[in-house]
Amino acid sequence: MAEWKWEWDCEWDSEEEARRALAVAEQRFVAGDVEGARHHARRALDLSPALPGAEQALAAYDVHAAAAPAMARPGCWYAALGLPHPPTTARLSDDVTHDAIKRQHRRLCLLVHPDKNRSAAAGGAFKLVQDAYEALKAIHPPPPPRDEERVKFWQAAAQDDVAPPRPPVARKEPPIARPAPRPAAAERKEPPIVRPAAAPRWAPPPPGPRPAAAPRWAPPPPGPPPQQPLCRCRHPCACAFYRPGWWR
Repeated sequence: MAEWKWEWDCEWDSEEEARRALAVAEQRFVAGDVEGARHHARRALDLSPALPGAEQALAAYDVHAAAAPAMARPGCWYAALGLPHPPTTARLSDDVTHDAIKRQHRRLCLLVHPDKNRSAAAGGAFKLVQDAYEALKAIHPPPPPRDEERVKFWQAAAQDDVAPPRPPVARKEPPIARPAPRPAAAERKEPPIVRPAAAPRWAPPPPGPRPAAAPRWAPPPPGPPPQQPLCRCRHPCACAFYRPGWWR
C-alpha cells in the first residue's frame, strides 16, 4: 500500500513539476529570454509528455528562435518553417519543394495558431510563419501545368530551329464494295408458286348398306350344360365354391 502511494505521489509530483516548468518558460519568454523558455518547455515535456499546451508552447518558442537570423538577414526563412538549411543554387529545386513548404506551413499553423495555443508567443509565431511562407513561396513557385510546359518546349524548339515532328497523315482506304440493290416487287418477274391441292380432312362414307357389327354377347348353345368331373376333395364347400352345380 505504501509503495503504491509512493508511486502515485511521484507521478503527481512530476506533473506538478511540469506545470511549474511551463510557467517558468512563459515568464522567460515574456522577459525576452527565448532560449531559456525553450529549455524549460523541453523539461516540461520530458516530465509529462501528455501535459496540455506544452507541445504548442515549445513549437512557438522554436519559431521565434529560428526566425531571429531571418530577421537580421532577410531571405533566410527556411529554419522558421522547420526546413533544412538553405540549399545551394545548383540544387535549389531538389532540396526544398513547393509541396514541402505547404506541408510545413500547415503543420505549424495548427500548432501556433492563437485560437489553439494559449502561450504568449503564439501570436508572434503565427505572424512569423506567415511571413516565412510568403517569402519561400516566391522563391519556390509551384510547378507549371503540363500545357504550359508543352508550349515552352515548342517555343524553345522554334528558337533552336528544330523542325517539329510531322503530324500523322490520314490514310485513305478504298471504298467498300457494296452489292447492287434488289429491284422492287413490281419490277421483279418471278414464276408463280404452284401449291398441290390439300387432301380433305374428312371423307364421306361409301354408298350402300353399312356392314353388320359383330354381337357383343352370344347366347349359350341349347341343351344341358356340360358335366364337370368330380374331384376327390373331401370338403364339399370348396368344391361348391370353385365348381358350382357339381351336386346336381
